[in-house]
Amino acid sequence: MGAMKLSAALVFLGYVRIDIWAMGESRSNSTERGARLWFHVGPHKTASTTIQKQLKAWQTYLSSDGWTWEDPAQFGHLRGQMTQIMNVAECYKIPSKYKDNIETICSDWLHFLDQLKGTSKKVVMSSERFDTINDTSVAQLAFDLSHISTTIVMVYRPFYDWIASWYRQLKDHGQVELAFADWLSVSNMEYYAYNFSFTTSLHSRYAAHFSDVKVHVMGPDMMTDIACDDFNATNTCAMSRKGKVMKQNVRAKSSPGECLSSLQLQTLRTISIELHRAAYGIFASSSFPAADFDAKARICFGNPL
Repeated sequence: MGAMKLSAALVFLGYVRIDIWAMGESRSNSTERGARLWFHVGPHKTASTTIQKQLKAWQTYLSSDGWTWEDPAQFGHLRGQMTQIMNVAECYKIPSKYKDNIETICSDWLHFLDQLKGTSKKVVMSSERFDTINDTSVAQLAFDLSHISTTIVMVYRPFYDWIASWYRQLKDHGQVELAFADWLSVSNMEYYAYNFSFTTSLHSRYAAHFSDVKVHVMGPDMMTDIACDDFNATNTCAMSRKGKVMKQNVRAKSSPGECLSSLQLQTLRTISIELHRAAYGIFASSSFPAADFDAKARICFGNPL
């Protein structure tokens, strides 16, 4: 379906797309045909900024391997990040926070997708804002990408590492004053564990509509795995093996000594193991990274007291 036909189906009710509700089930095919899209969708707090900035820095190498890192500025009037298509995600949210710009953004996006039709272009895109769109909107995204061979990419991060990072973000933003040991109560752990299953729920949401959904484990080899395995990009792969990936949005850490109580540590370990098993029951078999947990526990997960 062309961009003009899709655009004609757009109306505003905070920005409601009629074709979302009218369409039937659509499952995007990821066979090797025509244009290809490598689409990283998050979730939040799983090194998304690192992925985006590293891929942007690799643009020349990606290009030499036949891949294109698309400039987010081409979709409407860009706001915020220059390394992710965060504004495009708003086309699949109701209402959009970009009300003054959403029509241009979405028109540009649909036109871009229409232009890919019939080409053999290989495209790289990323935005963790796509981790919050609902199932109906994921279905619409699959419909919009149905003529493109799409690989949906997401990242898994163990709960114990994620919650420590979340605490640092809250503290940096002045939203919490407590020390980590005081903040990380059992009730807090249980609350965040209940809301944590980002990757597992995200995987289920996208796997219902896309046939090719890939999960990477957050870690030092993640970018090399992406360059070498996902892209099969000779030059980018070689560069990833040579260089050191610069981590982004890493909050200040310290080694505080005494930190979590034995009860806190045991609870955090138990919850992390349960969530890890739930995740890998879907993705693949993998043992819980106990050595990493113990190493991070010795420095209170890098959090200042």
